Amino acid sequence: MLLLPLIPVKQKLLSEDDQQELTEVRIKLQQISSDNHQHYETLLSEWIDAGEKLLPLHSDDSVSSDKSVIDEPRVKHEETISSFNTCIKWAEENGAELGTLHTLRLLRTEQSKT
Repeated sequence: MLLLPLIPVKQKLLSEDDQQELTEVRIKLQQISSDNHQHYETLLSEWIDAGEKLLPLHSDDSVSSDKSVIDEPRVKHEETISSFNTCIKWAEENGAELGTLHTLRLLRTEQSKT
């Protein structure tokens, strides 16, 4: 079996302009991927930070007599799943980004496990 290196073949088939264009496309795709990753990391960090600011912090030893602490969740499990389904349907019908749809589906799946 004869094996040929593909790089010389590709270089012979593609003109210099084609090779330059492919290089530029490769660079742009890497940049888009990097930008999206950084964007979602920023959104996630902001979401986590906002949650920490809203949640009351109690030590394990403290006993809270605050009436705002609720033992039973206000939103039922079925309502949560239904809400995620509604959000996903709306996002699909309104052309949301695939990353947003994926996140909503992951959240729905995680909620289904509980």
